[in-house]
Amino acid sequence: MCLYAEGYIFTGDTLFIEGVGRTDLPGGSWPKLLDSITKKLFSLPDETVIFPGHNYGYRPTSTIGDEKRNNPFVEGADS
Repeated sequence: MCLYAEGYIFTGDTLFIEGVGRTDLPGGSWPKLLDSITKKLFSLPDETVIFPGHNYGYRPTSTIGDEKRNNPFVEGADS
């Protein structure tokens, strides 16, 4: 689940900084996760600030544009 407020999005376990959520657990689906990221999250303005559910990255926030360009899990899959 993600929560959006104009200019900001809390991406929970869907999109991390240069990472994505797990799909290897029961009910997980890589195609569904990728579809959600590329068709929904990546349709937001590039300057939208991302607050992920966990701070697994080298910085606490990112932007949609940065993730389109630098996230190796969705490289080349942006809208």
